[in-house]
Amino acid sequence: MKNLKFNSERIFLITVFTFSFSYLINAQWTNATNTEHTGTAQLNSNSPVLYCNAVFNGGIIVEEANNFRSGLRYSIQDEKWRFRAGKINTYPKMTFNMDSGRLGIGYDDPDEKLHIWEGGAKISTSSTGGSTHGLEWFDLSNKYLGGIFQYGSLMQLKSGSTGDNNRILLSTNDHRAMIFGTNGKVGIGEFLVSGIWQDPAEELEVRGNAMITGELMAASDKKLKTNINDLHGALASINLLRSVDYELLQNEYSDLNLPGGKQYGFLAQEVEEILPDLVKTYTKLGTDIKAINYTQFIPFITAAIQELDNVIMDQRSEMKQQKDLILSLIERIENLENK
Repeated sequence: MKNLKFNSERIFLITVFTFSFSYLINAQWTNATNTEHTGTAQLNSNSPVLYCNAVFNGGIIVEEANNFRSGLRYSIQDEKWRFRAGKINTYPKMTFNMDSGRLGIGYDDPDEKLHIWEGGAKISTSSTGGSTHGLEWFDLSNKYLGGIFQYGSLMQLKSGSTGDNNRILLSTNDHRAMIFGTNGKVGIGEFLVSGIWQDPAEELEVRGNAMITGELMAASDKKLKTNINDLHGALASINLLRSVDYELLQNEYSDLNLPGGKQYGFLAQEVEEILPDLVKTYTKLGTDIKAINYTQFIPFITAAIQELDNVIMDQRSEMKQQKDLILSLIERIENLENK
């Protein structure tokens, strides 16, 4: 058996821990005559005992009649100090590994600084507003990294980093995720490219398909607009466009999560030559990617249909005039023949 040496500071610390915990659980402690505790030193008839045996090697342990044990112990199996409270042969209520500085609640061998086994954590506050409550993270230099906060009825997830690291990531794995970029914009899909996180280009960027079961609305109130003009020449512009079908290069641009199968649309470079305001260029994967605002085609298509309808109406008017003229000529011919 190893010889366990206690200096005055350690004995004082152990005694304080054990007396404090014995007060919390309000237990009726056994005396030091328990044969399990070999090598014990009784402090008084109702006090914790300093003991040393082959199982735990040393410590201060307090025990109840129902085998509820608490105290500070040293285990020779892993050579670690643990502050423990719980029934014998069951998972302890709480274990503090003094060697690693880890605290386990309901678990004897915590993996992290705080390890809660089969349970959760709860933060209660009587404040309903005006103050912030939550969890915060700092690095070793006390630099703020971020946190989760409750402010009144508002819940806030905040990143305190700066520059390229100022992002918030929600993910089920390392790739497919929802990301809040350094620019405050939201992205859904694959934004980790070659080990580097990218920022969304718009307020919401989705890399992949999207489905909605409701309506997609765009603000179009007249009071929001100025310099309002009628579209002219829409039919001519539409006639210049080339409609195509195509397949997307999924393998070459896998990080963009492009859809498979046959697609229908236009080529952005060709549209840019005719309707440049409907095309926008983004820098993605180290190259320029052009995108088309297909929604903005609706006014052009509408105006083109109206122009085409006017042409048709004019043609109908001309055809009616020609028909009336023909009918008039036929009537005159018939009248001549009847004379």
